[in-house]
Order: sequence, then C-alpha cells, then structure tokens
Amino acid sequence: MPGYPFQEEEFWVGRWKGGDHAPAAPAVEEAPAPVVGGSEEVEFRLLDGGIALLVMSDAGGSNMFTDAMMRGLQDAFARVEADDAVRAVVLTGTETVFSMGATPGGLETLAGGAGRFTDVPFVYEGLLRCSRPVVSALRGHASGGGLAFGLYADLVVMARESVYSANFLKYGFTPGMGATHVLDERLGGTLAAELMYTGRPYRGEELERRGAGVLFADRSAVLATALGLARSVAEKPSDAVRVLKRDLADRALARLAPVIERESAMHERVFGSDSASRIQEHFRKVDRYRSGAKETSVVTEPTPVAMEPTLLVAEPVPEVAAPVVAAPVVAGPDPERIAGVVRDVLCESLYLAHEEIDAELSFNEMGLDSIGAVELVRAVNKEFGLDIDSVAVYDHPTLPRLVGHVRELIARDLALVASATAPIAPTAPAPVTAPMPAPATAPEPEPV
Repeated sequence: MPGYPFQEEEFWVGRWKGGDHAPAAPAVEEAPAPVVGGSEEVEFRLLDGGIALLVMSDAGGSNMFTDAMMRGLQDAFARVEADDAVRAVVLTGTETVFSMGATPGGLETLAGGAGRFTDVPFVYEGLLRCSRPVVSALRGHASGGGLAFGLYADLVVMARESVYSANFLKYGFTPGMGATHVLDERLGGTLAAELMYTGRPYRGEELERRGAGVLFADRSAVLATALGLARSVAEKPSDAVRVLKRDLADRALARLAPVIERESAMHERVFGSDSASRIQEHFRKVDRYRSGAKETSVVTEPTPVAMEPTLLVAEPVPEVAAPVVAAPVVAGPDPERIAGVVRDVLCESLYLAHEEIDAELSFNEMGLDSIGAVELVRAVNKEFGLDIDSVAVYDHPTLPRLVGHVRELIARDLALVASATAPIAPTAPAPVTAPMPAPATAPEPEPV
C-alpha cells in the first residue's frame, strides 16, 4: 500500500531523520543521604558538599536559651570543629521561630543579680569563634537576645514576612550580649537605635526597605538562599576560607570586647526589683493566656481619649496669662474596620471562615498561640501605625476587648497630634494696676 502522503520527517545537516532518534534525557544523580545527628533541641545534618545544617527546634517552639538548647548548640559546633569534612555551616530555626532569646528564669536571674550574660559567652562569641563561615537563616521570628545571636553569623538571611525586635527596654533593662554593637553593624546605626529605644517589632520587609545590611528573602526561600551561600563558600579552597574567617572574626571580637564591658556596666546600674517585676508580670500574662485562665477585671466601654498637653515654660512671664490649648476629644476609627483586620489574621492563622469566629471566645480558646499573637499584633500595628506589644493580646484576649483597646490607642495618638498642632489663641495681657499711694499722715504736734 502507498505510504501516508503527509508523513513529516526532519532533515538536518549531519543528522538524518533526527525525529526518530531523540536524545534521552540525562539521568539525575541522587544526592547522597545526609549524615544526621545532634540533640533533641539541635538537629545536626552533614549535607552534600561539606555543608553542616544545624536546626534549632525545641519542644516549646520558642527556641529560647535553655540549658538544653545551649548544650545542643555547643555540642553541634564542637562537632563542626572536629570534622574536616565540614566546610560551611548553616544555622536556622523553625519556619515560624528562629529564637526568642533568654528564658523567663534566665531573665529573672539576670535582673536579680545572681548571674550575668557574660556567664555564657557562647551566645555572643560562639558563631564568631567557629573556624568555618556560618550562615544564619532567620526564617521565623526573633527577638531580644535571639535576634542578636543570629546576627553574629558571618552571613545573615532574614525573612520579609517575619517579625524582629530588640525588646530589652520593655523589660526595664538595657541591651546585653553585645546587641548595641551587632545591631549597629548589621542593620545600621539609625535603625538599630530605633529598634532598641522603642522595642517595636519590625517586619523583615520594612528592615529591607530601610537599608538593613543583610540579605532578605521570602520566608519560603530563606533556607534555600542560605544553603546557596554556604555552597558558594564550600566550593572555595578551605584553607584560604578558614584563614579569612579567622582574621575577620578576630577584628569583630576586638571591636566587641569593650562593648561587652560597657553593657555589663549598664546592667549593674539598671537591674533590680523594677526590671524583675516587669519580667515576672510579662510572663505571668503569657502563662495565663496559654492556660486559658479568665480575666477577673471589669471591662468598660472604651471612650474617646482627651489628651492634656503639657507646655514647658522656661520662666513665667510676669503679669501675662499663659496660653492654653484646648484638649481635643478625638474618636478612634470605625470599630468594624479594626475588627476586620483582626478577623483576617485569625482566619489566616487558624484556617477559619469569618462567620466561624465567635466574639465571645478568647483567642486562646480559638486556638491562637503566642506566635499567632505576634502575627496578629504585627498586622494591627502595620494597618494603624501603632507599636502594640504582643502582650496586648493577653491583656485583651477577646475580639471586642482588643478592638476597644486598639481604638483607644488610636484615639490617644490622634489627640496628641491634634494638641501639638492646634493653634494657640492669643490672650490679652492681664491688667496691671498702679500701686496705691501710701496714705498721708498728719504731722505729729510738737511737744509743749
């Protein structure tokens, strides 16, 4: 039978009927299985190419500086030093938390004067003293000492979606662990000062926009970015890499030493009963929230806030009435707008529909954990320009109460701005009365 008249064939110079001989796809080599070890708190993986991956992941999900966490980290870095196959290190936490810093007990010990942060120098020297370059992958949130710890790595990758804070002053004490130095080095002086003075949480995307000197990536890509950096390092001659690491780290340690002394001296001045009570109160609220304990305080309907401006006068002007600015009464935004922001976060965090959110239930009863509280406060702060701490979720643990609290804070800020910009009505000088003349006295008669 005749062939098909429209049969198509390809003809290329040097290759006949190439369509019949398509090249086979190259076989994909399987990566060697990683060597896995470590402790319950710190997983150790030796990956292809000599990259050691250290993953902090404690049972509580906060990766605080517990004794077990410190032992796990120090053991992992000792293993790095003992294994010549390791050429670079990647340090990370979970997808939601890198490290939240010192434990409540550790903070109380510091505040009570029974210990110093210099008792555990690993938290501010350990990454610098590692002979291999360390890349930190801050996929999740980090605060206080946990943030400072991650920033000591040679290369740092942070997540745009995660929240970072230097919240030392909120507990009533000055920064430690060399945070005043490493925040300045990594983020820049202006931004570091703002973080430390305000204690506000900042999203990674804001730090990136304001020029922080570290790498940023979407949270889902932070670990891959860090591993890519580590592979680039691991491919270089190891002897030269180690010499460079030692020289750069020695310079950093020399700059750090006097800072540690100054921070220790500041702690001597500020630690005491006030900071200890602040620490205890904060974590009491956290524990109460986690346990689901009910508040016993009476809740009243929030009212607009009137701010009384304070006028600083160097010297009173004689006989002239001081100008007075009327304290404005400013109402906050529509409560439903605030509630909408809160509902959106609850729906995203808890996989709920809007109609499933029960305003009578506490956030804890809905299933919102402490990390979810951070996300909730972050969204509210971003939407309304506030700097609420996550403890607000513990103090106002239901939707109506949190909405009322946010509305009061917004009204307070608006009233403050209105007071500062309100025109001062001129006042007439107080009338000045002439002094009364002394009464005339009759001359006394001459004695006879």
